[in-house]
Amino acid sequence: MRVHPRRPELGEAVAEAVRAQSPATVVLVEDLADGLEADAATPTWTWVLDGLTVPQPGALDALLQAPARWGERPAPIVLASQVLDSEGALHPDALPNHEVFEKELTVAACGLGMIHVRAVRPGSMLVAPEAIERFGGPRPGEDEFTWTARMLRRWDDPGLLVPASVAVRQVGPGRQERRRRLRMLTGESWSPTEKLWEAFQLGGDVLTDVRARARAD
Repeated sequence: MRVHPRRPELGEAVAEAVRAQSPATVVLVEDLADGLEADAATPTWTWVLDGLTVPQPGALDALLQAPARWGERPAPIVLASQVLDSEGALHPDALPNHEVFEKELTVAACGLGMIHVRAVRPGSMLVAPEAIERFGGPRPGEDEFTWTARMLRRWDDPGLLVPASVAVRQVGPGRQERRRRLRMLTGESWSPTEKLWEAFQLGGDVLTDVRARARAD
């Protein structure tokens, strides 16, 4: 297994946590796409970390055990950790988008203590070798969220959030979420129905913000 922290200047803290629970070779790369080219011929999962998110003990084992628990259903190609902040709450910048339209696999995931996801934000995730072979790494301008959305567009290429796998991000939330959601409406990773649903939700959020500011004034 190869491990790719996205921020080399912070990667050593992540690498130390990885070495504590895994014999994996830790490879620090500035460009994930370049690193994945070397992984294409390696039939193993690739662990993608954003360099700000430190996996906790047992995080990798929990991810690796998930496919066996999933059984004979379509094999997952992305497995994500839940990412907490320093106080133990879910980190808002690392919440995945759950699958809305595929009900059967969604219910199955819930029954197994997992969540069927449609896209994964930067944090801690395993990517299957067949996914890298079929879809490649992130395209120019893509982050992990858009990349995983492109990989998980088909219902038979599921992604799973594995809550038993925990990682911690020490920094507070940023301000990229609304820009990321706007990119959803123009990219190729989402179906027309999903874009319509996201536009509806985004419009509702904007309206809520406007009303809140009006009340404050």
